[in-house]
Amino acid sequence: MADMVRIRHVEELALLPRWLKQVVSHHCSDSYSEPNKHPVEIVLRSNVQGFEVDMVVTCKSGSRTVKIGFELKTWSGIDKAASQAIERRALFHYFYIVVDLSVMSILGILKGRSWGEEVLRHGIGFASTSDNCMGIKSYSKANWGYSKSYVYTILSYLNTNNEGG
Repeated sequence: MADMVRIRHVEELALLPRWLKQVVSHHCSDSYSEPNKHPVEIVLRSNVQGFEVDMVVTCKSGSRTVKIGFELKTWSGIDKAASQAIERRALFHYFYIVVDLSVMSILGILKGRSWGEEVLRHGIGFASTSDNCMGIKSYSKANWGYSKSYVYTILSYLNTNNEGG
């Protein structure tokens, strides 16, 4: 059985890690500003259309209910997380891979892996538990054009010799 948390009061948002608060505040405007009226529901180990998803957040943004999927992995499982995220992406408005690496390390992995461009083209975002932040924003299918331009911006950066700093 999946574990569920329902956030109903503004002060309860303080319980969330910073990276998750950033994702919720970005994609769940009504739930973030008025959780007592539009609760944020967090379900761990959820079964969605036959696929196990590590975490699902359900919230409100405007008139729509938003579902955000997450694959939570350690750095050694990032290849598996990428294939799972691509496979499950169509089931959610937004999707994130959450990994215990810095944002710079995530960018380096995206540059060096064969699946890096494909993950970005699917609008899949990344969150870093190491830096405790949303490193790459996920895009919805409705904004696929933005996702594609975002991919080229990130890929252009990755294909230079930039060294963060």
